[in-house]
Amino acid sequence: MNMRIQTLLTGFLITATGLFSLAHPGGTFATLAFPAGMAMLLAGINRILLSLTPRSLELSRWLLLEGLLTILLALIVLGDQIGVESAAWATIGTWTLFAGLSRLFSTFMLKHRGMDHWIWDLFLNLTTLSFGVLSLLQQTVNSMDISALIGILFLIHGISFVVLGFTLPKSMKLWHHKFRNHPAHRVPHRESGAGNE
Repeated sequence: MNMRIQTLLTGFLITATGLFSLAHPGGTFATLAFPAGMAMLLAGINRILLSLTPRSLELSRWLLLEGLLTILLALIVLGDQIGVESAAWATIGTWTLFAGLSRLFSTFMLKHRGMDHWIWDLFLNLTTLSFGVLSLLQQTVNSMDISALIGILFLIHGISFVVLGFTLPKSMKLWHHKFRNHPAHRVPHRESGAGNE
């Protein structure tokens, strides 16, 4: 399965998890833990696989860190290691906050390399980052139902993955082109006659 299809499927599944959560208002985290944890696990695997694709050490590190953190938090959720719902808020919020930061960094790297869709990435990633911060505030915890919060956060993540999936082929083509033509990665040509001296 190529990365575009894998990323799109991940996005659709995360979006479906968000819609499922929104369709069950008043639900407890225990009822949402399995679909939420599985969606996070798929997201983490996707980010790690993506980290093996770009030929940029800096971007790969951010993708790998996001993927590893996402998988760790997913295993905590799936392992039923969250005793109270406030801890669930912190877990999902931490994932969203770090994902927003990581993807924001990636957006500026893509902009630097001439990607024409970077403004949409910037909007989505700033939204992700903002909701990550809001989900960690005590006022948000006290005023929102957990199923609504998880639904909103997963919808944002899902849309971000779907957009990435549709733009991935063009992004990677341009990224590899920029990489090959970067002066630091050009293979020097031997001067004619150099081997005869």
